[in-house]
Amino acid sequence: MHTPTPAGSPVQRLVGILTLSRTELARQLDVSPGTLYSWMAGRRRPGPRNVERLVEIAERHAETIRACLAEIARSTPPGED
Repeated sequence: MHTPTPAGSPVQRLVGILTLSRTELARQLDVSPGTLYSWMAGRRRPGPRNVERLVEIAERHAETIRACLAEIARSTPPGED
């Protein structure tokens, strides 16, 4: 099943994909919520250090998603959809 990607700026799509609150993502990036909102609206762009942080956060979430899917796969009986 394909989950549609939210429309908007890349940062806005990342927030939607990660299902983090904007406040939590701003905290993890060590920026103000206003700065994050400016990125999401496309008025400003994150600098190289913050792009690196966004990648790190996305990778952490990808690892969590993979672990959850692996757990589901292990607990699903063969032949069951």
